[in-house]
Amino acid sequence: MGLIIPATEVHHVVPVESAGDRERMTRLAYDPGNLVSLCPTCHTERHRQLRSHSASEKRRRAKEEAAAFWRKVEKGGGIF
Repeated sequence: MGLIIPATEVHHVVPVESAGDRERMTRLAYDPGNLVSLCPTCHTERHRQLRSHSASEKRRRAKEEAAAFWRKVEKGGGIF
């Protein structure tokens, strides 16, 4: 049997710092569609995995995730 640990931390799927301006940063920070609940161990592991790639790969992935987020926003979903 697996161990069930409560999700007590929030992770931003698209990093807030990937936004180009303050308004978009605010939207990314508080949009429920950009948040995922994780247990502390999983949250630490998620960040460890993200840092294990090169800087260029992290930038590419952040741009890709941000583009997907804004496509969702444009369709009318995901914002407050």
